[in-house]
Amino acid sequence: MKASKMLNLLPGPVNVSGRVQRALGGQLYSHRQVEFSRDFISLKRDLSKLAGTRYCQITTGSGTLANDIIAQQLTLLPGMGMILINGEFGNRLYEMAWSAGLHVVAVNSNWGESFDMDQLEEALAHNPEISWVWFCHCETSTGMLNPYEKISRWAQENDLLVCVDAMSTLGNVPVNYSDAFLVSGTSGKGLGSAAGLSLIFHNKIFLPKPGQLPVYLDLGHYFVQGGTAFTVPSNLVYGLKEALSRIQDGHFSNLRAVSGKVSRWLDEMDLDTLVRPESNNPSVLTIPVADEYSSSEIGDHLYQKGIAVSYQSEYLKKMNWIQVCLMGELGAPFKRRLRLRMRKFHQWDPRQERLVG
Repeated sequence: MKASKMLNLLPGPVNVSGRVQRALGGQLYSHRQVEFSRDFISLKRDLSKLAGTRYCQITTGSGTLANDIIAQQLTLLPGMGMILINGEFGNRLYEMAWSAGLHVVAVNSNWGESFDMDQLEEALAHNPEISWVWFCHCETSTGMLNPYEKISRWAQENDLLVCVDAMSTLGNVPVNYSDAFLVSGTSGKGLGSAAGLSLIFHNKIFLPKPGQLPVYLDLGHYFVQGGTAFTVPSNLVYGLKEALSRIQDGHFSNLRAVSGKVSRWLDEMDLDTLVRPESNNPSVLTIPVADEYSSSEIGDHLYQKGIAVSYQSEYLKKMNWIQVCLMGELGAPFKRRLRLRMRKFHQWDPRQERLVG
């Protein structure tokens, strides 16, 4: 089926508006041109405003690169760190920290469940040299929206710096990271553009650390440059700049309304989401599949019916889950496709383990 007719319910690539598509396919500019530098700085300012931070740095790469840059900055801090894990991407933060040579302790919770603050207290009591905590605001593998404000307040009370993976919260839920040390993001997902730009948000000044950090992973190098430190694809910059214009009054309420409608459809089909609605990111609905069925087979059949859901990641296959994601453009054309395709989603025949109709 052609992509234009597919209902995109993926966490990436996400739906992008026609205006964003045109910006992505527009003329290319040198990253050294004065006009481009001006627009680039303006984009960083707009991103900082959205995140509630003082600064934002942009480089070419996926969200993983942003987390690698954060890990490198943490190697310069004294003491050790605490990483909170309640899903696949918390695990990845731990692996990245370990790969960077950081000394860390992990605090684990069940996938789809929040953290017990007593566990955090206990870990800190046993490791008083902990100086920072790092976690996913939204654990994308489950849709769990971890309590950023609660954890951040606890960290401040204990003089700990807070680092946050915000890949699936930026553009999907209102955020304010004004008290965070470092925050990672990406140009895709909730921001509604193509992947390819790595975002690092911060509230303090960073200076270059030559001889201590690789140049491309040195946040201070980006900060002192002010404009573009390295080559950045101009089409990705202008695509993201256009995408941000859609995140205005009513954006988050519209997302919640669409998510609520999908949730009601799932309820009517007796399909439960993993995370309780009050703790769930409205843009990520994770559906555990009954043991007698295969999430991969269901995902394949949905695709044949014109519905692209997330099910091919190894962790989703292992857990036998599928995910319905509502990121990117959710305008009238998307809502029409959603209504039409979900009618077919209703026509479920469990005895044949397939969609019918």
